[in-house]
Amino acid sequence: MSIAKQMITNLAGPGFVPPTLASRKRYPFVFIIDVSGSTGDEPDPDIHHINKSISILLDTLRNPTPSSDLQKQVDSIDVCIICYSATARELLPWSIAKNLPPAVQTLTPESSTSTGAAIEMALQQIGDRLRYYRDPANNFASGMPHIIHLTDGAMNDMKPGDAKWNTIKQRLDNINGANNTEKKSVTMLHFVSPKGCDRERIDINGRMMTGQQLLAELTGKDTVFEMGREIGSFETLIKLITVAITSITKNYGGVGAVDAMKSAIDSAAIQLRTNNVTNIL
Repeated sequence: MSIAKQMITNLAGPGFVPPTLASRKRYPFVFIIDVSGSTGDEPDPDIHHINKSISILLDTLRNPTPSSDLQKQVDSIDVCIICYSATARELLPWSIAKNLPPAVQTLTPESSTSTGAAIEMALQQIGDRLRYYRDPANNFASGMPHIIHLTDGAMNDMKPGDAKWNTIKQRLDNINGANNTEKKSVTMLHFVSPKGCDRERIDINGRMMTGQQLLAELTGKDTVFEMGREIGSFETLIKLITVAITSITKNYGGVGAVDAMKSAIDSAAIQLRTNNVTNIL
């Protein structure tokens, strides 16, 4: 590559879609990662598994198995990662899969669980990405945006019925690109760690609600998956997510994210039973 071309590539950043991929339909995926203080709770803190899972995700998408379905679809995948506690911040800017870094900053437990702030940032990132796709200079076809949320607890910066909750719920239903009247739905999936399941944490008008119950009210009960029941570990979760992502992109958006994830879990469970393994995923 010439120096001039290398400079252009560097300025464009890891999210730049080169002309060679212009014909591929783009699929944007935002991961939002809870790093609240409880992710450091002993024994066996979740934060260690979270960091390992991010490494698995990056490696799987950067280096898909040769001739696999994922390898055939990976050129269509764009990824952004956000982490959050009291505030949300970008951990990884938009990157096409082949430009993903081998590693990102190691995460450590922080403080509270501002899930609303993280979703707001995710929606902003998606809006920016869609505008990039729709820019007349690019005009890239794109599939439904997806937000994939890993958490161990209940949100504490919004609750059902308040202004932030209502605004975010409406925005999750429809995303509008700037200067574009086309509406594009977004799908959000939540994965709650075993330490976040079945804990009564927030009083909503006299009703003690768990983290997963709050998330179910926000985006629907089918969008919430409980680790330890449906999925046994963060590391397995990431592998199943990549299977679901492959299915979504392989079928050009014809398979919904919820169905794709359920199918990935069911297929893995069948494989375990076939191999006479009795523990859940």
